[in-house]
Amino acid sequence: MTTRLRGRSFADGAITAAKIATDAVTADKIAANAVGSSEINLAANYAFTGTVTGAGSNIQEMFSGVCDGRSLTVSSGTYTLQNVTTYQSLTNSYADITGSSITYTPPSGTTTVVYRFIAHLDSRGYSGINHQKFFIDSTEVIPAYRSVTPGEYVGNAHNCQGHVFEYTIQCNAGSDDAANAKFTSWTSSKTLKIQARRYSATYACDIHRNRYRDGASATGSYAFAAPVLTIIAIK
Repeated sequence: MTTRLRGRSFADGAITAAKIATDAVTADKIAANAVGSSEINLAANYAFTGTVTGAGSNIQEMFSGVCDGRSLTVSSGTYTLQNVTTYQSLTNSYADITGSSITYTPPSGTTTVVYRFIAHLDSRGYSGINHQKFFIDSTEVIPAYRSVTPGEYVGNAHNCQGHVFEYTIQCNAGSDDAANAKFTSWTSSKTLKIQARRYSATYACDIHRNRYRDGASATGSYAFAAPVLTIIAIK
């Protein structure tokens, strides 16, 4: 004999998790469509503390934004991007690329952090050769060095284009090696940034700058090209 009990037979709160044996309720014991919007408040907020296994994304967290001073909140905290409002002219000395600096601590369980910075380069002399270094705190990551040439060697220096700098940082290495972007763990804040300089005054280059617009020179606010910074933590 099977006895069926209706939900209205029980007082609210009469059945708690402590009164239900482990594995007593399985998927095959719940009728199709038995739990719907009338049983679960779909507008409410729920805190999930378990672990989902199997198919799914391996991204722990990700944030991306225009470097205009905005703040972005993810599971590991709130991060404020630098506020870049004008272009930057490179010199013969290395300087931080505006907008490229972020101080970050990934969430627990992260194995890889992806750093991505998109900027617009404008050749102001010939091909606009410039050199870019990637730093983790005060250590330069040697394999991340980039020699960048926005265009061909021509006297009119018309070249103006976007440039993507991307590098990955390992967080579960066998030993710490900051110069190669490898760490056994990453549990406290580290500052990531790019520094750049021009090859020489003859090969001048501006960053975050547009040269042309609609068949003429770019002027006013159109002469500025805002950078974008993205951080991805992978488990």
